[in-house]
Amino acid sequence: LGRTTDLVRWAIDFAADYHGDPLRWSPIVVELFLADWLPGKVNLEAGEVEALPGVLRAWLRFVGQKRSFEARLVAETLAAVDAYEADFREAMADSSRFGFAKSLAMQMQDDSMDFSDDAAVKAWIDDFNGRPLDERIERTGSPRLH
Repeated sequence: LGRTTDLVRWAIDFAADYHGDPLRWSPIVVELFLADWLPGKVNLEAGEVEALPGVLRAWLRFVGQKRSFEARLVAETLAAVDAYEADFREAMADSSRFGFAKSLAMQMQDDSMDFSDDAAVKAWIDDFNGRPLDERIERTGSPRLH
């Protein structure tokens, strides 16, 4: 249940930030969520990448019921999950599609950073910023701004 809740929370946060309504989804919103926003901003574990499309489908069915949407509108939105699922999986594994913050956080995680230790985080960032630019880019990829 915890993992499912976290995955739904990503969908809610995205929709709330994207257009201010976590219960407003369309095929285009599904495409942006799966093919761009998640790969660029969110570091999901392999099991979460596997589970997310199914969790998103359940969320979209819930939204359709909650809003009493016509069945055809819900079906079109669910079909978008099918259409973008493969791209989502590929994008989540393609570091060239990661945003800079995600790449940086992943480097910190690879270095076993304790994110709750503010001094250690600051020291890591200071060390990272002191490295030559080409080394920073090599470690995090070319910055991709969203």
